[in-house]
Amino acid sequence: MPRFALQDRKVISSEGLISAIAELALARGADLHKLLRGTGIFSDDLLDPHSRFSHHQLMRLLAQYQGQFPHPDAGFLLGQQLLNELGTVGQALLSAPTVGESLRMLQRLYQHIAPLVHVRYHLYQRQVHVFITPTLAPESKATELLMQAYSSAFYALLKRLSQGYPHCHFDFACKRPRHMYEFEHNLGTRLRFAQPVYKWSFAATMLRCTNDNASLLRWQRLQSQPHCESPSYFIAALCQLLSRQPHLSLAALAQHMAMSPATFKRKLKEHGWRFSQLQQQQQTLRAVYLLSIRDKGNDYVANRLAFYDTPNFRRAFKRWTGLTPSELKESMSL
Repeated sequence: MPRFALQDRKVISSEGLISAIAELALARGADLHKLLRGTGIFSDDLLDPHSRFSHHQLMRLLAQYQGQFPHPDAGFLLGQQLLNELGTVGQALLSAPTVGESLRMLQRLYQHIAPLVHVRYHLYQRQVHVFITPTLAPESKATELLMQAYSSAFYALLKRLSQGYPHCHFDFACKRPRHMYEFEHNLGTRLRFAQPVYKWSFAATMLRCTNDNASLLRWQRLQSQPHCESPSYFIAALCQLLSRQPHLSLAALAQHMAMSPATFKRKLKEHGWRFSQLQQQQQTLRAVYLLSIRDKGNDYVANRLAFYDTPNFRRAFKRWTGLTPSELKESMSL
């Protein structure tokens, strides 16, 4: 059974996203008490390094931040601030000898840094593809803000490590925004919108890029320290299981989580999800990976996703994404 935390379990440190929201709000002249109102987080808690918060509290704080700062750049500013609020983890990421070493640590600690997403890395034909799955409820209004913040933080990390402007491609599942300046200013011009998944891509040669500001002694010292590795959020843990075993039934998944099927369905509902939504999300990710990155044919993908025939798969993929498999390949090649 994987380690996981339900939305009300207090496992998240203020170091990271919570501190970034508070610092950014204060820098903009906001009333911190008003920002925290209704979240169950108090200003004194932010000063205590041992304080822990729940995913529910973090989601409430995100909603408050979004309500008080409904500006087009709010998510990007949050991402840039996030990199400065990661404490020893941030120091370790920025002290790594190469970009690859830094990203390996990021992959290991992403649940501590980005507790509201599930991340998968794929290295194929000299390209690194990072699939990011938001674990907020599908109807959450904070998803776009969160993805802007994490994309901005990731790109800022690569820029600081490589001392340049890396050639990254960013795919967003949201519609093309009216305010493109903020996206291009913070992420460059290699952007695609209305895609089936959120994805970051860059050349694998960047992994060997040396960090001019690396400190071998500092890197070794920070690596030897026990970093906080938070347990996976409940929905992220389910995404992890379904990505590895996509054909798990509801009953089998409930057994993995040490719950009865009835309790499992109730917990999913409390988190704003249905089992069919999670299944479809993971099937979409797998299909997009096989079609657009591995360049597999419809027959192959239909078989891997356990469809009885190819036409049935094409209809399902169109229903999931609004695109046919061939239209997806065309859009990904632009």
